[in-house]
Amino acid sequence: MEIESKIEESSGKPLHGLWLKAAIVGGLWASIEIILGSFLHNLRIPFAGSTLTFIGIALLVLFTECGPKKASSSGPESSVP
Repeated sequence: MEIESKIEESSGKPLHGLWLKAAIVGGLWASIEIILGSFLHNLRIPFAGSTLTFIGIALLVLFTECGPKKASSSGPESSVP
């Protein structure tokens, strides 16, 4: 990927994919907080913080569930009869 190669060139070490995804999610979350938070604050909407918290949690759950699944050695599929 082009972004990963640029990051590797600038620091000398490759950035692990997990940290890259965390940076993307964090940046998206921060931009939503700033833009939507300012908008809700200016409209004087009550419970705007609760709305932003819900959106933040939903965003984290979305990225967690949509990500690649890791194989588990424990669970109903791996039980021996």
